[in-house]
Amino acid sequence: MAICKNRIINVSCAEVDRVIKELKDENFYIVELDGDKIRDERDFVLEMKEKFRISVDFPKPVVGWLNDYICDLSWIPEEKIAIIIRNFDMFIKEDEKKRYDIMLDFAEIILPWWETDVENCMVGGKPRIFKVYLEV
Repeated sequence: MAICKNRIINVSCAEVDRVIKELKDENFYIVELDGDKIRDERDFVLEMKEKFRISVDFPKPVVGWLNDYICDLSWIPEEKIAIIIRNFDMFIKEDEKKRYDIMLDFAEIILPWWETDVENCMVGGKPRIFKVYLEV
């Protein structure tokens, strides 16, 4: 069984700035989110839409729409993507199930898509390194 390059990684507050510097040095497209400011699914979707420069208006800002675009990213030239969620303990704090579902979507849909599925499902699709860092 191959070890996935794309994964969710917990980092401490002390480590996060070093990780960001390393990601910049490796030419990652970096999306930083402040979990303290993301109270619900809508906040998350709108923040991700802005940070990923998604130009389409979603009829309803829900994760399902967002996931479709995160599994495209044809407008992002970088081959490596990193999402950093600072203050993860505060991220969608009032809805533990929604937070769990979002992380599950990364683990079961988005990360595998960019690891290998993109080659089999998208014409001309190429894998990307995609990491999610949770500041804990």
